[in-house]
Amino acid sequence: MKGFALFILIVTLFVFSPSVYAQWIPYDTGTGKTLMKLYPISTQEAMLSGKDTLLMKTTDGGNSWTQVQLTLPQKIPYDFMDISFSEQLNGYVAGTKAKDLSGVYQNGTMLHTTDGGDTWTPVPLSAFSDGSSNITTDPMAGEKANFSSVVALNSDTILTSLSWADPATGTTYGYIFRSTDAGVSWHITSPDFGRSTINRIAFNASRGYAVGSLGAFLTTTNRGDSWNDLSSSTLGSLNDIIPALGDTAVIAGQYGVSTTVDGGTTIVPSDSIIYAFDAFVLNDTTFLSIGGRDTKTARTIDKGKTWQSANIGQNTTLFHLDEFAGKVWALGSNGIMEHIGPNEILDPKADFTYTQTDNEYAFTNQAENFGTLTWDFGDGVVMDGIDLTHSYPAFGAYDVTLTATNAVAKVTSAAQSVAVNNITSLWTQVPINSNTHLAKLVQLNDRSAVLLGLKGEIFRSTDGGLTWPKVVVSDSLSAYTPMDMKFEADSTHGYISYYFGGNNNFIIATSDSGKTWSPLPLSNFSDGSGNYLTDLVAGANIKFMPLATVGDTVYTAARWTNPADSKEYHGFIFKSTDHGTTWTETSDDLYSGYTSYLFAMEFSVDGKTGYLGGNKTIWKTNDYGKTWTTIADANMGVISDILVINPDTIYMSSSAGMVASTDGMATFNLLSTSVLTDMIQVGDSTLIAGKIDQLIQTSDDWGTTWESADAGRPAYFYELANFGDKVFILSNSALYFSLQDNFLKPKAGFEMLADGKQVTFTNTSTNAINYEWDFGDQSTSNEVDPIHDYAFDGTYQVSLIASNRTARDTITVDNVIIDTAVDTPLADQMNVYPNPSSDGRFMLNLGTSDKTYEVSVMNLTGSTILKKEVHSGENNLAVSLSNKPAGIYLLQVSDNSGHPKTFKLIRR
Repeated sequence: MKGFALFILIVTLFVFSPSVYAQWIPYDTGTGKTLMKLYPISTQEAMLSGKDTLLMKTTDGGNSWTQVQLTLPQKIPYDFMDISFSEQLNGYVAGTKAKDLSGVYQNGTMLHTTDGGDTWTPVPLSAFSDGSSNITTDPMAGEKANFSSVVALNSDTILTSLSWADPATGTTYGYIFRSTDAGVSWHITSPDFGRSTINRIAFNASRGYAVGSLGAFLTTTNRGDSWNDLSSSTLGSLNDIIPALGDTAVIAGQYGVSTTVDGGTTIVPSDSIIYAFDAFVLNDTTFLSIGGRDTKTARTIDKGKTWQSANIGQNTTLFHLDEFAGKVWALGSNGIMEHIGPNEILDPKADFTYTQTDNEYAFTNQAENFGTLTWDFGDGVVMDGIDLTHSYPAFGAYDVTLTATNAVAKVTSAAQSVAVNNITSLWTQVPINSNTHLAKLVQLNDRSAVLLGLKGEIFRSTDGGLTWPKVVVSDSLSAYTPMDMKFEADSTHGYISYYFGGNNNFIIATSDSGKTWSPLPLSNFSDGSGNYLTDLVAGANIKFMPLATVGDTVYTAARWTNPADSKEYHGFIFKSTDHGTTWTETSDDLYSGYTSYLFAMEFSVDGKTGYLGGNKTIWKTNDYGKTWTTIADANMGVISDILVINPDTIYMSSSAGMVASTDGMATFNLLSTSVLTDMIQVGDSTLIAGKIDQLIQTSDDWGTTWESADAGRPAYFYELANFGDKVFILSNSALYFSLQDNFLKPKAGFEMLADGKQVTFTNTSTNAINYEWDFGDQSTSNEVDPIHDYAFDGTYQVSLIASNRTARDTITVDNVIIDTAVDTPLADQMNVYPNPSSDGRFMLNLGTSDKTYEVSVMNLTGSTILKKEVHSGENNLAVSLSNKPAGIYLLQVSDNSGHPKTFKLIRR
């Protein structure tokens, strides 16, 4: 229904503002027909009428629409211009005259339903006859009868506009007819409006209006029992009228939006020449006007003083506005209608608050009057949503903004800065417009990758995986299920294999890095024999399964059946070296004793050794795929992925767990017994393995020990993939990533060498990119290998924090000793020999002294490895480092004078 409100109207002036936005959301009915009128029946039910005998119904608030199948006496393409219901079951449709199959105009029709619009029955034209056979008042005496509008005031009272032509002269007669007996009989209640077409009849509690072409304007104050004709050609064609309270109404027509505040006695025309098909009134200051093309969609928020363009996002020509299920619906051409929320014609506001748990932020919008909220998290991820939770992938400070967009404006909030100093949630979601499971991701380079989903979805990213535009492919792919995707070394030629969905599946290929795809002819795989035992083309139920690439060589495994026996399987490994143009069989029949699917195939870097995995079975080649041998063992389980470290060392995820071999599958071990679906390698020794719906684990010792990497991951996932500096989880219509730094944890370490007060620090940290040194004297550094000059002698605590983008590690040396004091003559007598020592045995000579000394030996990290007290009269002390590794050690002699003597010991 229209939005009714009491409002004050003044002369309208269209002053279009170029810097406004709109956000109409389209809905395609799939009919391709022009939509004319929407009528709400209840909060969730509505009927839709259109041209070419179109009636549609929704029962779920407009989320889906179903076309009503009509059975009419004649197959005439009526244009259903109007529809109205008196209550949930009783409704009427007004249909115009139309040409039959022979091209001759036939009378229009009125349809009546008593079951909520599921079935419709024509109201006979004779019901409108006065029995006079007078051409001026009896439609049965005329031709080309035309119903153009209808309104049901209650179950008994219905009004419609009906016109017809004199067969002899062509003169047109038209009236408003009224029924007070639920449409059984009808009577003329208005003056003749002649050649005009009444486009809308509308009522409020006290007054009714009928407006139409050629300035037709009629009013009634007695529920349509009689009408006052206020028509004037100066009004132009009038398309709709929206009554408010009392005698106030908005009129949409040829000359824009006109208004009346006295029931039509005085009509204030618009200064605008913008054609208005319809208008929607939100409140006494704000309403919306549409005029067909997007250049004629506008809103006002100041009682019509000024208007702003409201067309951005409008995708079709719009004719009619109605409010239903909390939305404003605009009906258009080509079967398209668009909708917005009623408040979306007010100015939007954007603001938000947040709460933090380490790197996970929960954002809550404080926006108003929005249609869409777009969050820019400041780390390259931009997502639409109401209230979102975002896990930041790395340490840092980020500026977050929220943009609120509605039908007429787009505003962005002030940026709020958030900081991340600790990573506990490992996985960050990125936006992707997917409606199905995501299956495979292949990296082309550090910035580009191709992502494969089910139901014909293919995506490409060129920004490191932050955005994924969809690739346009044939709609027919949606019926097929892919098995694998691989690219050649040039990252230009790629392949996707399909194994389920039709009698004969196929491989599609790209030669432009995944921008376009086309199927490879099955004849490319034929051996020309025509024998189904070896010739794929001669078989049935063809399935292409895993793929593998080495350089420009491509492998795949295919299976088919005997056309006469669907349980007789045959299949081979195929190889191509010309980008898929020709394929040759490189194996014996894989299905001579095997019946299941094949899931994974991988080769060593040199391409000599390859493995093909299936159900408790592996095939192996050691001669570049020329011949294959079979290894079968029930303990292997169903092999879902293969990771080839070198020709002899492989890891496999399977239903039995993680299968590992270091001797080319002569033997193997189960490193875990949890069902694994995928695995990837990160760095030199880090494996990440996943299990559908349950866990992700990581190991930095080739599967000997495992720790959880589950924090922040989605509930469901199917595949893991490396891309640039990220690890991706492929989930159900969702995509997540974690920086590889999360799985390559830093380890801090350093060595040092003193020369007087100057100390050279050598950094031995691993998996780190940033370093924070604290030298213990209020001096710091971020250099990798700093050289530091101490100002004073003393013992200092030195620490190093080594970090990557997601983790930190700290090492601290508590007693770094700087001693450059002038020794006493007695101390000058001390010496150590031999130094260096090849066997780690040293002799400390203390000279002649009656003092007691404390002797300590430390390594360069400050750890004390030997301590002994030497009493007065003991001049020599044997020091043994024979069981210590080669390196530099510090020997310190102290007599509690505050000036210890330090020797550097070199153990070779």
